[in-house]
Amino acid sequence: MAAMQQQQQQQQQLPTMMLTTYSDGVTEFTCDLFREVSAGKASNSVISPYSVSAALMLSMLGTEGMSKVQIMEALRLSDVPTGNIHEEYRKLHTELNTSGNDVLNIANKIFSKEGLKLKAEYRDNSKLYYGSEMELLNFGGDPEGSRKKINDWVEAQTNNKIQDLIPAGSINALSLIILANAIYFKGSWETKFPTAATAKRQFNVSGTETMDVDMMSAEEQNIPFGWFSKYECTAVELPYEGRNRSMVIVLPNSVEGLSNIEDKLSLAMINEILKGMQRMELEVALPKFKIEAKFDLKGVLAKLGICDVFSPENADLSGMFDSPPADAHISDVVHKAFVEVNEEGTEAAAATGIMIRALSLPQQFVADRPFLFFIRDVTSGTVLFIGKFVRPT
Repeated sequence: MAAMQQQQQQQQQLPTMMLTTYSDGVTEFTCDLFREVSAGKASNSVISPYSVSAALMLSMLGTEGMSKVQIMEALRLSDVPTGNIHEEYRKLHTELNTSGNDVLNIANKIFSKEGLKLKAEYRDNSKLYYGSEMELLNFGGDPEGSRKKINDWVEAQTNNKIQDLIPAGSINALSLIILANAIYFKGSWETKFPTAATAKRQFNVSGTETMDVDMMSAEEQNIPFGWFSKYECTAVELPYEGRNRSMVIVLPNSVEGLSNIEDKLSLAMINEILKGMQRMELEVALPKFKIEAKFDLKGVLAKLGICDVFSPENADLSGMFDSPPADAHISDVVHKAFVEVNEEGTEAAAATGIMIRALSLPQQFVADRPFLFFIRDVTSGTVLFIGKFVRPT
């Protein structure tokens, strides 16, 4: 106990962390974005900030001036010491797509209006850094057919988990480009939860409301666990087979404590939790759950400082077009995400479309109250998905 308390005191004295890698920037953006989409909402939620950041990076490749600066700043990449931020994305993308015993697929694609003249440099660099193929579509003559082709691509990349990303009526003759990112993950727990052990147990939605939930449980596992008085929470890390990816569950000490954790969410907090955990034998109980969510991120990104690219008057997409069409700007940013957690493991998917137009150490860890979770790549530290479970459905 004394050793744990001393460790916590040392953690509380850690200074604010400096961004040192591209992955750090993505993680800070993850925290910023999740706070914005989750703030004040007492509902289950999941989002893939990595997918959103990838689509924004592909957009930024074609921007100049303040449009580029604002995206860089929102993605927390302005201070990352690197000569070519797009090359840093390529390296991380390659690493994520090639490592692990699980399934992790990440793909980018550009859908362009037939006859639109894109800069050769933009086409070449989008393929070089983002592996992004280009498909020409008849947005004006066949908007619904074009929408179906884009949505079919997203469905194929996400094992049919993300459907109808681009909503009906969103493509017309004024549509110029749609930039799409899709991410799909499927991992089996290193130590699976026995199906026979799953049983109905009480989940405390709030201080005054409880609901029954299918609670999975596994006998003692040697897994990372930590108790963090600074954040008034405990945390465990559950590895997937191969240990290249894991799910971290951050459980507040009190039923009403999740909002406090969300308010403090940051790169420093995530790193303190990850570094502060120690392996110990622990019984884990976790609800089975499935969450689906969709977001219109235009307003959210504007709150994070990305404004000019959404303005017909101020957007600078001169890095994308030979002769930028008048009033060319990003009209919409749509995102859908899915996650399912069961005895075998986790399946998660997400897609983003950017449309351009003219306590004491316990022997149990029981997640029986609202909690935060994130799925991360262990090697790079990149957070692939983040969400919260607050109410059984």
